[in-house]
Amino acid sequence: MDAISRLSAIRSVITGASAAGHECVAEPPDDAAALDPEAILHRVSTGLDREKRHRTSAGATQYDEARSILFSHGAIAVRKLGAGDGAERFSNDELASLEAIIQFDGSRPALALRRGGVDEDNPFIGRWVDDVRGDTIGIRRCAGSVGRLELSSGGPLSYFGTGFAIARGAPFILTAGHVLDGIVKRVGRDGSKVNQTFELGDDVRIDFDGEVDAEGKHLLKVEAGVPFGGRIDAALLAVRPLTADEDSMHADAEMPPVMDCRMEKPIGGKPITGSLCVIGFPFRFSPPRSQPDGREVNWEWVRFHLMGGAEGVKRLSPGLPSIQPTDGASSFEHDATTAVGNSGSPVIAWKDADQPAIGVHVSGMASESNKSEFLASIEAEFDRAAHILRGRLT
Repeated sequence: MDAISRLSAIRSVITGASAAGHECVAEPPDDAAALDPEAILHRVSTGLDREKRHRTSAGATQYDEARSILFSHGAIAVRKLGAGDGAERFSNDELASLEAIIQFDGSRPALALRRGGVDEDNPFIGRWVDDVRGDTIGIRRCAGSVGRLELSSGGPLSYFGTGFAIARGAPFILTAGHVLDGIVKRVGRDGSKVNQTFELGDDVRIDFDGEVDAEGKHLLKVEAGVPFGGRIDAALLAVRPLTADEDSMHADAEMPPVMDCRMEKPIGGKPITGSLCVIGFPFRFSPPRSQPDGREVNWEWVRFHLMGGAEGVKRLSPGLPSIQPTDGASSFEHDATTAVGNSGSPVIAWKDADQPAIGVHVSGMASESNKSEFLASIEAEFDRAAHILRGRLT
């Protein structure tokens, strides 16, 4: 994404405007009057102050350093944004600081889940507070269907991606195709391929808990997977409870409630009509021990320490569609905050009565190109993969 499109995307998000398709914007829109730089900086400062209360003395030094870096670039950048400056006036670090501010001022947060929900006093909840307060039951139901795909020895620091429970004639897990590819490469000789099905051996699990304060795990065994094929980056996985011989601590765990999936396109109007949310396990990376010397900032390090180092835990990220699915295309784009590890997350129409999954997230970062496969466009491939896995169970 070039600097002009990048700035336009940031401006649309931070002012609360509906994104109209970032890639087709030639110049930043003239909406500087809708932006109050000092109010934005106050929201970020207040939120970070509240977040710091949860830090131990050991983590406070790096937190303060990360905060200082954010404001040293972000205060300048937000004021330039308010003045209507063009992209040529922003350094790379200033643009990156704005992308971080979007997360911390409540425009596009990635909200950690606890006990299946979002704390209403989360310091980064921002403009989404009414949405969260109004639907605690629905969020808890959807979040319970989402799990972290990992090895039996894995966890928040070592995992493949995200998956979610669905029903297609039998209970399965839907994830991104490249997540299955990563699992297949990792299990190596412990797995095998039978016809179009990858048998995954004995060591792949999905944890349906995975929250920031989780004391245990809700594990099922992942036995096999079928990719959708072609250019569609999606896959179905077969799961079952673990036996006592396989894992006495987590044996006989129940399959969580399945998530509804919308497989039909709405009649008339836009295929995706309102806001959405992504639930998954972002931020799997290994940040450096300290901010490296050099002209450009390591923004992953900054975000890591401002978010409390809580990587690989279940989070909810709200946003809007940015590029609608078109006839003949299998995907759409959105602007919710995501990161490595979110691949395979459900994209949920959380304002709809039945709160269905409308897509599976496959790639991207906030304020860039966040791509998801649109379930209503891939129903035939969905049914083919489910048919293969159902045949395996007979």
